[in-house]
Amino acid sequence: MQTLNIIGGGKLGQSLGRLWHHAGALEIGAVLNRSLESSEAATEHLGGGSAISEMKSMPAADLWMISTSDEEIGLAAEKLAASGLLNEGSIVFHCSGLLTSAVLGVVKPAGAHVASVHPVMSFAQPLSDFNAFIGTHCGCEGDPNALITLAPLFEAIGGKCFTLLAEQKALYHAATALCCNQLTALTEASIQLFEKAGLEREATLSLMQPLMQTTLTNIFHRGTANALTGPIARGDHASVASHIDAIGEVEANTLAIYQSLGKVAVELSATQGNATPEELEKISSIFQ
Repeated sequence: MQTLNIIGGGKLGQSLGRLWHHAGALEIGAVLNRSLESSEAATEHLGGGSAISEMKSMPAADLWMISTSDEEIGLAAEKLAASGLLNEGSIVFHCSGLLTSAVLGVVKPAGAHVASVHPVMSFAQPLSDFNAFIGTHCGCEGDPNALITLAPLFEAIGGKCFTLLAEQKALYHAATALCCNQLTALTEASIQLFEKAGLEREATLSLMQPLMQTTLTNIFHRGTANALTGPIARGDHASVASHIDAIGEVEANTLAIYQSLGKVAVELSATQGNATPEELEKISSIFQ
């Protein structure tokens, strides 16, 4: 069985390592975190591997996963390259959605192959449910000699791999941030408006949950244009103007969000066909 060393065993690193260990896909060699205590906690969650406090003490391995923060990936690769631990054919990879495998290029002179594999999943905490990763899409980019090994490993724990070009990663990552991180921010902005309208936060969350869940269900079953409802989809200029006036009185940042997303909604409404071109043009004019 191939062995895996983990540099930076945080939420993502622990999650993937635990899944591979449980599936019998990889043997965990060692985990290196910022402190020995953190490394020990990671190996306990993983269910295997040795806790290490410095890179020079790590054993040889077939695969090396650098799952640190994006800012530390390059530095970790430099230290690994200088350690003498890599062998011809070693695979070094990271899981950043933004960075490409080029950040690992420093290990190539040692004969290592490099790649990046980004699971499109939010890791709020290390995964404990062995089925939680099933169906997760994974964007793959890098050396073919690395991906031919990595893709089956991600698929072994339920991942669905797809190919990314290096030059596409920044835009791809921005799209994932928009539909995940910024959705959370948009939710908070909505909560704040509800609160300023006199509702308690707990009641607001209860109100929002079925509305948001139904909207997401409609999006994924009917498509964005067919899922769009509300005043813009109806061509209701008066309601939109009233919203802008009300939001502008209490929250300038949220008003900018409303106007930016409103422009996208106008474009969707044009393809939907429920509002007339004249109505949508009138709405667009108040977003300028």
